[in-house]
Amino acid sequence: MSNIREFFNAYAVASTGGNAEKIAAFYGDSFVVVAPGESRAFRNDEEFLKWLQSVHEFNRQTGLRQMLVQHVTEEPFGGHAIHASVTWGALYEKTGDEAIAFTIHYILQQQASSLRIILYSSEEDQEKAMKEKGLL
Repeated sequence: MSNIREFFNAYAVASTGGNAEKIAAFYGDSFVVVAPGESRAFRNDEEFLKWLQSVHEFNRQTGLRQMLVQHVTEEPFGGHAIHASVTWGALYEKTGDEAIAFTIHYILQQQASSLRIILYSSEEDQEKAMKEKGLL
């Protein structure tokens, strides 16, 4: 998949679908997650699949209905990677048609004809934003 927007549109569908293996296919063999006040390294293994299931359960409990790619920028990052910034719109049952926007930065590894997430970094504190919207 060479189009970054198509990659993230497919990732959004997988992310809300609840199939951990489909979501894991978007990630490299190992990767890093960075959020305000924390960072975590993962291997793409059985533990990661369990974590993805817990994320899906959290999203279900908060009423997440859909993730929409609102805006994407991309630029080369080294010889075999791409830095992509994605502004997402999250639609929740409680917020109706009001999308909650947030931006995530990704480093994508280019592998032959595919892309894999090897790092993502969130600008916002997701829990704080969700509390402000009454989702938690």
